[in-house]
Amino acid sequence: MPFTGHNLYRGLGGLANVNFAVPLAQVAAGGQSQLVLQAAGHQPGATYTYVLRPVVNDAVSPDVSCAATFTTDAAGQWAGPPPAPPSQVTWSLRPTAMVRMQWRCDLPPGAPAPADFAIRVSRGLPVDTSAPPNLVIPYTGEGSYLVDVSTGLGSYYVALEARTAAQARSPAGLVGPIVVPPPPLSAPAVQFDAV
Repeated sequence: MPFTGHNLYRGLGGLANVNFAVPLAQVAAGGQSQLVLQAAGHQPGATYTYVLRPVVNDAVSPDVSCAATFTTDAAGQWAGPPPAPPSQVTWSLRPTAMVRMQWRCDLPPGAPAPADFAIRVSRGLPVDTSAPPNLVIPYTGEGSYLVDVSTGLGSYYVALEARTAAQARSPAGLVGPIVVPPPPLSAPAVQFDAV
C-alpha cells in the first residue's frame, strides 16, 4: 500500500471540534510542502487545532499523524507558546451547590508564566473553551490554588486552563462529571406545649 501523503484538517477549539469531513489542504508524499496557514483565516482570541491524517492508496486513514493546538491574539496572530497546564487538579463538594477546585501551578524551565486561570462550567461535553470563562483566577506565583465555584444542582463538567497575557492557553484540563446533590432534608422542628 503506497503512502500518498497527508490531509490537513482544522477545528475551532480542541481535537473534538476538528472538521474531518473536508480537508483544509492536501500534502503529497515525497516532496517538501509548505503551507501558509494565514490564508485560512484565524479569528482573534480563538484556539485552533490542526491535524494531519495519512493518506494511503488515496484512502484517508482514521489515524492522526500529528496534532497541534495554538491560540491567536487580538489581531488573529499566534499568541506565543502556551503556559504549563495546571497539575494535580482535584475537586470536592461544598455546601450550597458549590464545588471546591484545587490545583498546582509549577513552571518548567523556559515556560511562560500564566497571567490567569480560566474556569468554565458546563452541563455536558464538550466544554466550550471558546466561550467566556465562568471564573478567572489571577496568577499569583507558583504553588497551590484553591477556589470555590458556584454550580447549582445537577451534573457538571469543569474545564481549567492557564492563559498568558497574550491569551496563549494551556490544554484545558477536564474534571467531571461532578454531581451536586440537593441539600439533605432536615426534619421540621416540632414544639410541644404543656397542657
